[in-house]
Amino acid sequence: MRAADERLRRHVLRADRPGLVLDVHLQPYEFAGVGAPVVTVGDVRRPYVDIFVPQARIAEAVLGGPARIEVEAAALPLRGRVEYIGNRMEFTPRFLFSERELPNLVIPVRVRIDDPDATLRAGAPAFVTLQDA
Repeated sequence: MRAADERLRRHVLRADRPGLVLDVHLQPYEFAGVGAPVVTVGDVRRPYVDIFVPQARIAEAVLGGPARIEVEAAALPLRGRVEYIGNRMEFTPRFLFSERELPNLVIPVRVRIDDPDATLRAGAPAFVTLQDA
């Protein structure tokens, strides 16, 4: 009996922080391959939005700097902070490389959103304004 309990204990899934189960990929008694996802867990109170900032305006993106996020699902704007600023510029669209398209160079930036009421849903369009720190 102890051996069976120990074996079960090793197969319990635990998250390292609080979150909400967003999706279950396997049903009871289905086999999971090595490295296969079983559930998707998300922190719905602190989602993020990835934006692309034109190179001419990248100075507005300051690591830890404030941002204002507007989405249709929230009556009032939400607050956030710049969490990541990419190191590599990208073309939009990627296949254009002419002098005329140089202003289209963008840098990826991630903004972490404070959403304590979990009003946002994945994939919702968001409009972000980077603000002075």
